[in-house]
Amino acid sequence: MSDEKEAIVERRIRPLDKTVVNRIAAGEVIIAPSNALKEILENSIDAKSTAIEISIKDGGLKLLQITDDGSGINKDDLPLLCERFATSKLTKFEDLQSISTYGFRGEALASISHISHLSVVTKTSSDECAWKCYYLDGKLAPPPTGGSSEPRAVAGRDGTSIIVEDLFYNVPSRLRTLRSQSEEYARIVEVTSSYAIHTLNVGFSCKKQGTNKMDLVIRSSMSQKTESEAFMVQAEVRFLNEEEIIGRITSAIEEKLSSLDTSRTFLTQQVISTSQQVKEKQTHKLELQQPEIEVKKPKLRSVSSIKAFKRPYEKDMVRTDFNQSTLSSFVSSTYDSDKSNVGESSFTVEPTGNSEEGNVDSISPREERNANREEISHITPTIVNLDSIKALRKEVKEEANAELTELFSKHTYVGVADYSKRLMCLQYDVRLYLMDYASVCNEFFYQVGLSDFSNFGRIRFTNPVDIRELLKTEIYDNAELMEKYYQDAPKLDDLINTVFIEMSEMLNEYFSIEIDKTNKEYPKLKTLPMLMQNYIPSFNKLSLFLFKIGTKVNWENEQDCLGGVLRQLALFYIPEPLDNDDPNEKEDREKTSYTLENIIFPSIKKRFIATENLVRM
Repeated sequence: MSDEKEAIVERRIRPLDKTVVNRIAAGEVIIAPSNALKEILENSIDAKSTAIEISIKDGGLKLLQITDDGSGINKDDLPLLCERFATSKLTKFEDLQSISTYGFRGEALASISHISHLSVVTKTSSDECAWKCYYLDGKLAPPPTGGSSEPRAVAGRDGTSIIVEDLFYNVPSRLRTLRSQSEEYARIVEVTSSYAIHTLNVGFSCKKQGTNKMDLVIRSSMSQKTESEAFMVQAEVRFLNEEEIIGRITSAIEEKLSSLDTSRTFLTQQVISTSQQVKEKQTHKLELQQPEIEVKKPKLRSVSSIKAFKRPYEKDMVRTDFNQSTLSSFVSSTYDSDKSNVGESSFTVEPTGNSEEGNVDSISPREERNANREEISHITPTIVNLDSIKALRKEVKEEANAELTELFSKHTYVGVADYSKRLMCLQYDVRLYLMDYASVCNEFFYQVGLSDFSNFGRIRFTNPVDIRELLKTEIYDNAELMEKYYQDAPKLDDLINTVFIEMSEMLNEYFSIEIDKTNKEYPKLKTLPMLMQNYIPSFNKLSLFLFKIGTKVNWENEQDCLGGVLRQLALFYIPEPLDNDDPNEKEDREKTSYTLENIIFPSIKKRFIATENLVRM
């Protein structure tokens, strides 16, 4: 009891140490490398710079260097540069009413100096040399090699260079909340791009330290209106004032068509009676009435011989019926599933409980083409009452776009336009639409997963797939892939244990992903979910699918977890991009075309809800 009283007495209110206060305040102002960049960029723009160069290392944590050619900083002002609330932008409160600069508080560099090793090189136009100094906790500090903390003369050009090193070195809790280095660098490029767009007559460049490749280059002289010749390598060139141009072209065509004569002259052969032996052929000119063209209110002028009939314009005639089946839909496909690296093991498919009785072929993932038939038994569907799944289904309904949903429900399939870009054509009414079928399939398979959740059929491997060997061979041993995209990936052992061992029961119950845990060090994949009958996804993406459900899914939140796995499953089911001209991929192209026309898009026509995100894409 006495110890408790002593503890209460000791918990008295005391003022925090100034260093602690400054670090807490710095953490509120600077929460990521991109925030530090933003503050320094604004200072450079306020200094009337015309060129700003940015160099980054390790996502801005190891090095963040911003160099400009602005007005520079006077040597006498350097001791106050990192003092909190020291600024050159205003002197009294009323100045805020007419301020025209980005910064005015004097907190940015002060905050940065408390959570990093900060150095500055600056030169004004009146200085004979540049001045370099170091800062720590808001004050001048001696260089790492030792010596005086006063600014020292160095060679340099007009302007200022801010070097931020070891950001958050003394705030480990902040380091743990940051994203991967590649994501932080992408955010830095995004921030720089935003300022480049909105800042006139200022050039920006951004690159990683140690490389010559610029990830962003915006010249100060770059016009707001870019000549198309400068970007002929681009896949698409857009016109300014596009609607106005189209309107004028349309008006000119209407005017030209409306000025046409109402009659045309044709040469025709005279009909000769069979009783007459006439050798010479006579030609006569025949005048036919030309329909009058009115673009805004289509109306046909009757031909004299057919006064009662009014034929619609060709452009207004719908010549296809979206309910009519195609011949290819009555022909069974003999295509094999895609070649993959999952081994020579064949597999069988076990449809859902809603499937009709019948037989399905066993399909080999490589060269084995002999069909093994297996009877399908009915399975009692599982009723899903999870609030998270209900919430995800509600999100889809709330995002529904009625017009686009009708388009997909009444479309006529035309064909694939580009296999490499995954573009296809659909007809609806009298319009032809070019669309990205990968995006459509992604949303469709996600909705199928939500609809059939916990009731999937199964694709069962005859020889289960070694998950560890597959991930190690195709992901973890690929140094270039790991360095470029997955620098923050967990260790293979951790991934295997936390996802495929600890979560195996959940994966099997909800997603029909059955895992053999007999040997926990080398778990084996026995089944995958089957979202659609007669369609087997490409197994080339199996390793990436298994890797991403372990690294891209939030396993701490139920709704995020279930939705995340369904999203990765939808990505796994999307047809792969193919080369348009490679003769070795001809069969793959034919298979993709057949699958889209006769399996996927007929199902899309029946059960797909088009959402607003497809409109945005």
